[in-house]
Amino acid sequence: MNINGKRRITGRTGIAVAVAIIAGTLASFPFGAQSASAESQGAEVVGTETDAAGRTVVLREGTYNGSVGFGWTKIQQRHNIHSKHTIGFVLKAPNGGVQQGEDRLYVAYAQEITCTDTCVVTDEREVRVINKEAIYASYYGVTLNAVVGITTAYCVNPDGALSCPAWVDRAIGAEKPASASRTSETSTVTTTWSYAPKGIDAQHDR
Repeated sequence: MNINGKRRITGRTGIAVAVAIIAGTLASFPFGAQSASAESQGAEVVGTETDAAGRTVVLREGTYNGSVGFGWTKIQQRHNIHSKHTIGFVLKAPNGGVQQGEDRLYVAYAQEITCTDTCVVTDEREVRVINKEAIYASYYGVTLNAVVGITTAYCVNPDGALSCPAWVDRAIGAEKPASASRTSETSTVTTTWSYAPKGIDAQHDR
């Protein structure tokens, strides 16, 4: 059955493909470019990570048409996450992610901190990564015959916006650029991250 351009492999074929995937050698984070060995660019594995429970998680180039898609292309274009370090950090959530059918949900939190006489959390975003552990022949028009991998990563914004604020990448990304902090005459704004929410106006150490 092909639903929304997605066709899953089951039975002996799925088992054979799974064995082949497990036997393969995968690169580690930070995500880096790899040789194009997939049948299409969208299937190309652009990196992998091992989560806190020891599971290997795959990120593919994916595809996005302005409405639907999956993978790294969708994450950048739809949700404004451009640092693969951000995804890597979320995947290291200590609980190893939460199983949701074929998917596994990973969560972390980015905080923006404003310091005057004291430091408080002035903005916070829950950041989610969803990994599909099932094997599909094709997914949104991309030929796979393999595990789909990360379908999306996004912020839970209070206004329901699809795009993460730019500071989220600076907060969670393992290699934060110099612009992670900004200073005015009265305050300094920095970013940080955690695996549990802190809450707006929470006190924060300098």
